[in-house]
Amino acid sequence: IAEALRQRKSCSKFVPVENYHITLTFIGEVENVQPYIDIVQKINQSRFTLTTTGELHLFGKTINMLISPNAYIESLKNQLDTLLRNRGLLLEEPHPYRPHITLGRGCKVSESFIETISIQAKKITLFLSEIDGAGVRYKTIDEKDFL
Repeated sequence: IAEALRQRKSCSKFVPVENYHITLTFIGEVENVQPYIDIVQKINQSRFTLTTTGELHLFGKTINMLISPNAYIESLKNQLDTLLRNRGLLLEEPHPYRPHITLGRGCKVSESFIETISIQAKKITLFLSEIDGAGVRYKTIDEKDFL
């Protein structure tokens, strides 16, 4: 999918495949990551399958591949948000949650539907995102495999 967008030169910057992820909750800038590591380690989740909707969503100039609603990802998000809320660490998000994978930035696309794909969710990862001249880079701070 990303390769098809690249061939059409649809975006000025593409997200490297190794940076593909589905954000459950954005936590912003923090001084101490240990409470977040503790929370990741408390997550109790079995592996599950996600399926894309077949729809590309242009949010501003960012192109996202949407994920179909799924009881497992909703349960995982609720579990994470509850743990964060109980520790006073949950930021209120300005938009309703829509699971997605960001494919590119600075995009102009005409196509809005693509093939659907299934993805096996195997772990939860706490990332640190760093922005530099090359774009956003993600560094793994902690992760936990699903059962």
